[in-house]
Amino acid sequence: MSNLLPGDDKLVENVFGKEAFASNTKTVRINLAALTRMEWSREIEVPANATQAQLDELAQEYYTYIDGGEFWEDPDYWEKSLATAEEV
Repeated sequence: MSNLLPGDDKLVENVFGKEAFASNTKTVRINLAALTRMEWSREIEVPANATQAQLDELAQEYYTYIDGGEFWEDPDYWEKSLATAEEV
């Protein structure tokens, strides 16, 4: 396998065993995806007696007025998503 990165051979060996490269091989592409979070925030004044239900409703109202261009990426958040392999 000519396209190995450092550590690839160990990962292949973990899945296929020590004899993984003893016979014919084929090339596959490994695709990993991750989900990141985009966020928007603003501090505003509301009545002191506002209930949590009202605050939640207000937060939902903001989606009506804010477009995705005003969001920024949260660099501290990501979540594993799909991991696939396909023959090349």
